[in-house]
Amino acid sequence: MEVMGLMLGEFVDEYTVRVVDVFAMPQSGTGVSVEAVDHVFQTNMLDMLKQTGRPEMVLGWYHSHPGFGCWLSGVDINTQ
Repeated sequence: MEVMGLMLGEFVDEYTVRVVDVFAMPQSGTGVSVEAVDHVFQTNMLDMLKQTGRPEMVLGWYHSHPGFGCWLSGVDINTQ
């Protein structure tokens, strides 16, 4: 099954981001797709970051393609 989550960090300049942490999010899907994301969990994690004084911001999301190596699917390309 695919894994997905959010990347946390900072924008360094116009062309550079620094990812300093990630957190996986519960979701359902298959080996090649992510079908549902728990928005309540995501909101709770972001609230916890604020409450603990973490300075990072959400830079984007990541997900895996288990067993397929590193590649972008058609859906990946369209959502970027």
